[in-house]
Amino acid sequence: MEVLGYTHMAMMYEETVGPLRIRSIALPRRLSLKQVGSAIALAGFLIFGGGVTAIVASTLSRSNVTPVHQEVPGF
Repeated sequence: MEVLGYTHMAMMYEETVGPLRIRSIALPRRLSLKQVGSAIALAGFLIFGGGVTAIVASTLSRSNVTPVHQEVPGF
């Protein structure tokens, strides 16, 4: 319904004021396989690096302290 409303508003504007001169929404050029591959490789590297960082951080933050139950008054 929203798109229909916007289309109607655009038609009314063009009838009263003039053409909107809106450019078509299209990619200026095609993406090459090399660019797509590079983007995928970069994303994979960032995800892998984040995973390694999380593993190292969790390993370094471990301690040998035994958990102690704390009693909360009123419960």
